[in-house]
Amino acid sequence: MSIHCKLGALFVAAASLGVSFAQAADIKPERIRGDVVSFKGEILTVHRNSGADDARHLRDAAVKAERQELIRLWRENQISDEVLHHIEEDLDYQESRI
Repeated sequence: MSIHCKLGALFVAAASLGVSFAQAADIKPERIRGDVVSFKGEILTVHRNSGADDARHLRDAAVKAERQELIRLWRENQISDEVLHHIEEDLDYQESRI
């Protein structure tokens, strides 16, 4: 007897006994982006953020980190005043677009 016949017979036998087969739900969970505001009992309150908000915060943090590193290099005399001002102008422009 082939494997297909055996599986078919097993399926028919299980169905006749009232066995139900698990099915995955059609509903897929949605990823929540945001900050947890509170959790009381079984209720979770979340302040939702869009992906655009996340990207804006990431760009803002990157510009701030660049500015801090730039000032550190300037204080250690690794870059000149002219280079500092030139790069600061670029960072100011990037910050204004965030």
